[in-house]
Amino acid sequence: MGGFAFSDKTDMKKLKKLAKKGWLLKGSKYLSYELEKGEPQDLDFAVDYRDELDEDYLMTFEKSGWKLELSIENVHVFSAKEGTPPIYTDIDSEIEKLRYQELAFKKPAMISALLLVAFLVLDVLIIPDRGLIHFLWIIGIIGLIIATVFTVMPYFGYKIRKRLLKKRNARR
Repeated sequence: MGGFAFSDKTDMKKLKKLAKKGWLLKGSKYLSYELEKGEPQDLDFAVDYRDELDEDYLMTFEKSGWKLELSIENVHVFSAKEGTPPIYTDIDSEIEKLRYQELAFKKPAMISALLLVAFLVLDVLIIPDRGLIHFLWIIGIIGLIIATVFTVMPYFGYKIRKRLLKKRNARR
């Protein structure tokens, strides 16, 4: 599936199709969803972002017919019987949801990108091109590349989706 920053709605549609075939959301594993075989169900899925789950938050969703299925840090996936009114019904609340995630990724994205640039510059200017120190330095650079990809890409994904929604909202 595509990932929350780029295609959370597409992921939710895929989960809906799988639930109709009896593949139900059980959890997450290795950056993917974990499914288990069960009775086919007509379910809608939705995603929300929040740092802390409190009683009022969960009760609001439950009263609206939505059940928490999965939480991965600040990302929460809910399910409800097909046709249940959506969690977010207007573009402004959808934009706010995306803004929240964009801000959550902004600082880690900037830090990892700046550290990566600094490590690359220092590698060229200072670190000798041999030995254990250089090997460890390269391992550090690889780690920073991974950290940068997993923070910068979601940051821009949320930022772009938010901008597109704002443009669509302005045309109305």
